[in-house]
Amino acid sequence: MNSLWTLPAYLLLLSASLAQAQSAPVTVLVHAPANTSSDDYARFEFSAGAVQGYECALDDAAFATCSSPNTLLALARGSHRFAVRAYTLDGQRGPAITHTWTITSVYAGANSDLIPTTQQPAAAAPNSWRGIFRINCAFAHSAYDDPIVFPGQAYAAHQHSFYGFLGLSYATTIESLYAAEDVHDGHVSSCQGNRVNRSAYWVPTLLAPLYSNGVRALDERGQPAWTVVPAVVGNDEEAHEVFYYSAGIDDLSAIRSIPAGLRMIAGDMRVMPGSTPQSSSIARWHCQSWNSSDAGNPRWSATIPECVAPDRLRFDLFFPSCWNGVDLDSADHKSHLAYPVSVGPATVCPASHPVPILRVSYHYAFGVRPENFDPASRSSRGWRLASDMYTVTATTAGGLSLHGDWMNGWHHEVLQTVLDSCVKRGLDCHDGNLANGFRLSGTTDGSGHLPEVIAEGLGPKHTSTAAPTRGLWWDRARPGHGFDLQRVGDQYALILYTYGSDGAPVWYLGTAAMLGQALAPELHRYDYLPTRAPRQRALPASATLLALRFDNAAAHPSCRDGTDRSDAIELAVLDLVIDQRRVSWCVEPIRYAQGPAQPDYTGLWFSPDDAGWGLSLATGANPGAVVAAAVLYAYDHDGQGRWLIGNTQATAAGLLPAIELTGFSGPCPGCPTTPLQSFAAGTLQLHLSDSAAPSSIDVNALMRATDATRWTRPSAPIVRLSD
Repeated sequence: MNSLWTLPAYLLLLSASLAQAQSAPVTVLVHAPANTSSDDYARFEFSAGAVQGYECALDDAAFATCSSPNTLLALARGSHRFAVRAYTLDGQRGPAITHTWTITSVYAGANSDLIPTTQQPAAAAPNSWRGIFRINCAFAHSAYDDPIVFPGQAYAAHQHSFYGFLGLSYATTIESLYAAEDVHDGHVSSCQGNRVNRSAYWVPTLLAPLYSNGVRALDERGQPAWTVVPAVVGNDEEAHEVFYYSAGIDDLSAIRSIPAGLRMIAGDMRVMPGSTPQSSSIARWHCQSWNSSDAGNPRWSATIPECVAPDRLRFDLFFPSCWNGVDLDSADHKSHLAYPVSVGPATVCPASHPVPILRVSYHYAFGVRPENFDPASRSSRGWRLASDMYTVTATTAGGLSLHGDWMNGWHHEVLQTVLDSCVKRGLDCHDGNLANGFRLSGTTDGSGHLPEVIAEGLGPKHTSTAAPTRGLWWDRARPGHGFDLQRVGDQYALILYTYGSDGAPVWYLGTAAMLGQALAPELHRYDYLPTRAPRQRALPASATLLALRFDNAAAHPSCRDGTDRSDAIELAVLDLVIDQRRVSWCVEPIRYAQGPAQPDYTGLWFSPDDAGWGLSLATGANPGAVVAAAVLYAYDHDGQGRWLIGNTQATAAGLLPAIELTGFSGPCPGCPTTPLQSFAAGTLQLHLSDSAAPSSIDVNALMRATDATRWTRPSAPIVRLSD
């Protein structure tokens, strides 16, 4: 049995001294690109042990602060030189380690993602597209994730259907998208082009009411059941291209390629019945039998029409194609872009967004079939998008919230070919034909995973789930870090205690509601000044993204790392993105006693007279003894948030002796493993009461071994914050 009150003994065995001033650090390159490559990106990983930070330089430019891994995008063809060096807390810089490599043209030499062809595209039809490039992508998977709107937060979105990059999840970034080498059977994308087209495309999942023998079926919760309507995509033999790249303005010569790393959203998921529908130039529905056309038959619907089998329901979604020339994203993921405007007879970009770029558009078709149509009308009656936040009825059709997301992962040389060879020449390039003697390779099936349809596709955040274990959690493979999880009203409070990049102890605090089987608070660091009102303040740019997932954690790779967790009472996966480093830990409640103490003082405590600091307290009972563990969250001499840990045991919960506190320094999450170092920090005395009598605390401690003064709180009143 693992015991929290023995945990400090593990830590104290390592070292009791603080690190002395370091000599000049030596950096080691862990990963670098091949000496010759056609990839237009480069990923570097490096390490120098416990250092303050790193500085990088490309092609002999000035050194600038960087971190590992470091990903460089849209690199030009030719020779490149990367240099990195580490520096210590006292400013000593080590020697620069360099790597030189050459980037060749993606069309030079054999490339399985580019297939030679003699077929040349025809000109685009008059009164149709000015110039267009079309590709097909197979369905990758579905999930309640959105890495643009809810980055780092699991289960926070409505259900989406993903195409393109096969590894897409809530944690995907532009850097991780390019870092992937083999997501599934040698492929990184479900789209034509594979490695040269890592772009990610996603839309809300389309749902149809599920019937059984003509009767509305119910799910396991007794609610009306839904089925996913698959799009007609991914068939290389009978291609149905769904993603287009075209011209949004009249002057084709002015259009530029899309910058690497651009992210954007088209459409508005907030549209509700009774409000102004979206413009048909942005989002629209139609039945395939209507033969709708911008040129000759502009018959469009703002909602899902009733298309009768064997017809197909279709939608078109057009992304903005005028860029402000500066930002790759914006707070709303839209305002860095704009749609073209008409100035007299010409279609141009507005002055606020003067840079015309390739226009991205989605064109999906969905078969109306016996397994998904309404049995009475044999049509798409009752269909809805997972993002529709209203009830679909016979008089209120679904589909008003049509929107889509896109992340640019193209090889910039190939996307430039799309622009120069197809669009600017006014051609209609089908099936990934680049009009330069090459076409893109075929599609690849993804996992095809379809999660349970929850709350009509709106997702777990619209449902409740069994409460997780409250209290102190840790990853037994990584002692020295942990967090406290407690319920506070209708929210959960999570306090993470860990270490910064300098090895100093730091803590983060966040609150959030449970999202089904996940918790995704935004965590912040704090500082504290007794002369300021309020004394406690969230530090600027200190937000850290975290997701704590409780579903099927035992099957997650983080929980299959060879560590024996067979006696864990519960498992969860903690995904943490902190200082641009991402880690996944397998965590469990700490078993510090055989049963609860009576009375039980477990929970979060704070001082109402001096808010901004507090402690996590865990009490429990073993035969003949009451055990208690505490983590104190306070501030050092400079007002920076620090933590100390300690434990004690007694014969009764109300007679706890003074707790000897220990301070630590150690490796930050995702940093190279370094030995934990400890120091005797001081004492904490609790005076607890389960009656009307007030509880109080006496603290006299050094929050860091280098502090000039102690954190003291004599006889400070405290109350329990958590439920």
